[in-house]
Amino acid sequence: MAFRAGWIDDPELGVRVLVLNDVGLSETLELQRAYRGPAGDQAPKDDVCCLVRNGAAVVYGGVETFDLSGARLTLTLTADAAATLELPLTVVYDLDSEGLALVRQRLREILT
Repeated sequence: MAFRAGWIDDPELGVRVLVLNDVGLSETLELQRAYRGPAGDQAPKDDVCCLVRNGAAVVYGGVETFDLSGARLTLTLTADAAATLELPLTVVYDLDSEGLALVRQRLREILT
């Protein structure tokens, strides 16, 4: 089943979010990053990606590598992130065409 992707850019909360969603299973993974502020104006965890699974499990950092080949996004997680999010070390998302375009446009912004 293909995953959809969504984008949230909320200046009021100071966060950008790339959401991967499998509607059929109600499975979501949010890749969040706070806006970058002036040097010294952020806590260290604010300058890393925050992963949120199904609106509950949260981990800061946790993505070792990512690869986008064709319409398939592969994330390799750290052992701690995988355990916290209750996901395997390697997670594969087959994206629909709209999701693929959005992931291509926004993924590096969130993960790097």
